Amino acid sequence: MKRRGHDVRFFASSYFVPLVERSGLTAVGIGPPEAYEAVIRHPDAFHPKKGIRLIARANLEYLPESYQRMDEQVVPGETIVIGSTLAFGSRLFQETRSVPTATVHLAPSIFRSAFAPPRFEESGILEKFPPFANRALFYVMDRLVVDPTFCPGYNRFRAELGLPPVERLFGDWIHQADVDVGLFPSWFAEKQPDWVGNIHLTGFPLEDGSKSGESLSEEAAKFLDSAKRPVIFTAGSAATTEASFFEESAEACRLTGIDGMFLTRYPEQIPRELPRNVRHFDYLPFSLVVPRVRALVHHGGIGTSAQALAAGIPQLVRPLAYDQFDNAHRLSRLGVARTLSPARYRGPAAAAALEELTGSEAVRAVSASLKRKLEGYDAVSATADVILRELTGKG
Repeated sequence: MKRRGHDVRFFASSYFVPLVERSGLTAVGIGPPEAYEAVIRHPDAFHPKKGIRLIARANLEYLPESYQRMDEQVVPGETIVIGSTLAFGSRLFQETRSVPTATVHLAPSIFRSAFAPPRFEESGILEKFPPFANRALFYVMDRLVVDPTFCPGYNRFRAELGLPPVERLFGDWIHQADVDVGLFPSWFAEKQPDWVGNIHLTGFPLEDGSKSGESLSEEAAKFLDSAKRPVIFTAGSAATTEASFFEESAEACRLTGIDGMFLTRYPEQIPRELPRNVRHFDYLPFSLVVPRVRALVHHGGIGTSAQALAAGIPQLVRPLAYDQFDNAHRLSRLGVARTLSPARYRGPAAAAALEELTGSEAVRAVSASLKRKLEGYDAVSATADVILRELTGKG
């Protein structure tokens, strides 16, 4: 948007202000940086059931501040708002100030379909039911779980703004922006006939936080040069309590002899003694590293999944919560990944899965084919064009 001549204000947790400013954008911080750290370090952060309550509390706690800070920046007739899935404040401006609004979703699991339901757990039980039963189950899930978690606090703030209460927040309401964007290609998640909203699928953004001209650290470059196409292991950039994942991954490297690169900013998760063929790194720019490794073992986050697809390498996924089960299922269905639940992720099982993935000609062929689909396509520019065209008529 800035390259297109627009004045951009980026509202985010104060934790991310330095990252936004390094990108050359104007950042407006919401809440103290410690608030984000408190969430990701909470033991429930990636619990498949308790985690959503933790996210809801943090989101709603800073919603009034977010709304107020954004309200100070609105120029009537000249402002548009682009919000992420949980940026409820952006939707409020659509209602209170008639500001044209877009909602951008990173992963397809937010789009419900009774015909092709997203996976919220490993088994995919909803896929076994007919559409009418899935619609009933979505209704029950909203009434008993989702709405009691999000709606009371959100509706109290809506009442302060003179707005009526909402229900089924993650059913229809979340898709009632002027335009909804899915940041993934249709071959990853095909648009379903019962998806709600003015939906456009624009593709993976493939953003890894690296800066133009950035190079690898000397230690990382040396290890990559000496290793025999290592495997990257990561539990996600926000994971702080996954010591067992790295312990079992170290065992997998011992059993297979595969060189491993353990990636986390929270070194307390790393075993004190690592095998000689394993190294720990705080940060690696994926766009520079992933094309040089043989496989990626990860949590199923959509950004990590997309980077591996763009590099054309196999993936072993250990999903924990949120969109991760659905992403893992879609990767497995494409033929580029295998999935192990946390309960089944043990050294021998991970070793066997890695040997199967990296030794499969079929996996290599499909991975190479999908890599070609992503080459040369700029999803970020495509997204900006769609939003401007839909909200201003000037794409």
